[in-house]
Amino acid sequence: MRLDVVSQFISRLQDALEQENEDLRAGRTVGLEQHISRKNHALLELGRALEGVSVDQLNADDRRQLENLRNILGQNTFMLRQHMDAAQELSRLVRDVVQASESDGTYCEGGYSAAGRRQ
Repeated sequence: MRLDVVSQFISRLQDALEQENEDLRAGRTVGLEQHISRKNHALLELGRALEGVSVDQLNADDRRQLENLRNILGQNTFMLRQHMDAAQELSRLVRDVVQASESDGTYCEGGYSAAGRRQ
């Protein structure tokens, strides 16, 4: 693969990450599968372009772009982690409510009323 296309592949991956970050910031979680597919494809292209290439072989612009890409990846990782943490917390809350509503209070100190509230 020619090194002159590396910049294009880096830009493509940056664009995919920035679009996903923007959607996550805006609370738009529909279409995350498309983001994953787009990121995977761009990463595959970049990986192929950089296969067997050392950092020393890249020009200064490409090295700067890679450093910027690293920062964007860090932001993306942080935002996805926040999203997953929130989803896990919501799942725990739903699980607890369901368990409380199904409980007859037999094994709980104080038990639960018929409405699912602690007595």
